[in-house]
Amino acid sequence: MSLILWDYDGVLVDSLEVEKEFFTVACQEAGIEEIRSFEDLSKLCEGNYYEECMKAGIDLRKVEEAIEILEKKIIESGCEINFFPGMAEILTETARWFPSYIITSNNEPTVKATLKRHQIKGIRGVLGYETDSSKVRKINHVKTLFPGEKTYYIGDTSGDIFEARESGVDVAIGVTWGWHGAEVLKKARPDYIFSEIPELKDFLYSLKEEDTRKKIG
Repeated sequence: MSLILWDYDGVLVDSLEVEKEFFTVACQEAGIEEIRSFEDLSKLCEGNYYEECMKAGIDLRKVEEAIEILEKKIIESGCEINFFPGMAEILTETARWFPSYIITSNNEPTVKATLKRHQIKGIRGVLGYETDSSKVRKINHVKTLFPGEKTYYIGDTSGDIFEARESGVDVAIGVTWGWHGAEVLKKARPDYIFSEIPELKDFLYSLKEEDTRKKIG
């Protein structure tokens, strides 16, 4: 059996344009002078976001305040964060076959609300920044619940892949429809890089076929 761990923003949901529009403004309102553009934000995602913020001298209390401001702005604007085409189906199907978790730097209530709005069931848990700022620790926690299972992590930034590697996942997958393109993702040396959602779908569905063959054999 496989254990599937998903990042949220930039992998499952298309939040990039909304965050481009509102997050830098939210950072300014929270008093974070170091984040003035999308490029500043993207650079911080090349490692663990919170650790990179600390390295840049950014107060993490201000980071959390900026996230809260961002959520308010999204609600006030009436914007809805939606799944990338096909991703809701893939998430639902794979959650039926394998234990599946979302490991994110976003906040848990927001992610859970999106899952509920799209009627997605079967996700075993959502671990957001409230659980821990480190994806390494969050991944390791979930792995302890499924000892010996082959673990797959899917992220869209080099920081995601670096943390997945540090946590010892078996397969780290980078996707290019989110924050970082293939050139940046390659720096973290993922096992796979997928540029199209059908490629990821075929890969994950093949895990089910492999699992079925093993059971029959």
